[in-house]
Amino acid sequence: MRLNILAVCGFGVGSSSMLRQNVLKVLDSMGYDAKGDISDIVAGPSTPCDILFCSTTLVDRVLQKIAPDKRGIVVPIASYTDHDEIRSKLEEHFQEYPFEECKKA
Repeated sequence: MRLNILAVCGFGVGSSSMLRQNVLKVLDSMGYDAKGDISDIVAGPSTPCDILFCSTTLVDRVLQKIAPDKRGIVVPIASYTDHDEIRSKLEEHFQEYPFEECKKA
């Protein structure tokens, strides 16, 4: 099984692509098999995924739009290029949602 991540930004083009690329690199280094998509703030919250990443400036808007039972999948990131921050947020997230079935063999 692959971990399905979604990176969300204001327009779903530039910064979400950068965030997706960096999250996938960190997940790979952590031993996870993952795939990722990008979206804008309008469509992203209703797009099926295992983890939704967005900027800390957009997190409140995302949480307003996402179904209440899915709010736990949202991971805000302050710096899209900071692999240490991304790793730290993922480690914290995996304590509650381990996704062990998505680990590479």
